[in-house]
Amino acid sequence: MKVRVVKGTNKKGCSVTEITSNKGNKIIIDYGKCVNDGIPDATPDIDWNNTLGVFITHNHDDHIGFINDVPKDVPVYVEREALGVYKIIADFYEQGIARKVTLFEPGDIITLDDFKIVTYQVDHSAYNS
Repeated sequence: MKVRVVKGTNKKGCSVTEITSNKGNKIIIDYGKCVNDGIPDATPDIDWNNTLGVFITHNHDDHIGFINDVPKDVPVYVEREALGVYKIIADFYEQGIARKVTLFEPGDIITLDDFKIVTYQVDHSAYNS
């Protein structure tokens, strides 16, 4: 298994991590956006081939902000309550969510080919992280 930190090594947040299995399948953890001086950063550099899904850890924009830029054929997984909070925030900024997402709840186990994702609720400054 290989882990590549795409974004988030040189500043707080703006998190995007790519995990590749020995079979060559991938999952992405978070797809976040940062804004500096009112200007959003660039969309993360991801090769979407063999990507089984994108998992959003919580509703902060630096973890979910590029959700609408994930290709439509790649499933996006978001915790149910965290998505509800993000929708309120996104509506406030008139961004909205322009794609289908798959909801999960803490404790769910999601199997995607050779990945087994076990979801946990953790203490963080975002509801249902």
